Amino acid sequence: MAKDSKLNVSIVEKRLQILWVSRLNENLNIKKALRIQEELRKKSGNWNGSAEVAKWRRLH
Repeated sequence: MAKDSKLNVSIVEKRLQILWVSRLNENLNIKKALRIQEELRKKSGNWNGSAEVAKWRRLH
């Protein structure tokens, strides 16, 4: 009985570790995406996508 109990605890611990690492990776991915968006925003400067589309439509 004690062996089964230890096995169950071990399984639960492993599952919790997997969930915790998954959550950590998710948070890291979100932070990475935000950092990339900020870099792109800085690089784009005063670029206006709507104005570019309107200009393209006028020309074509």
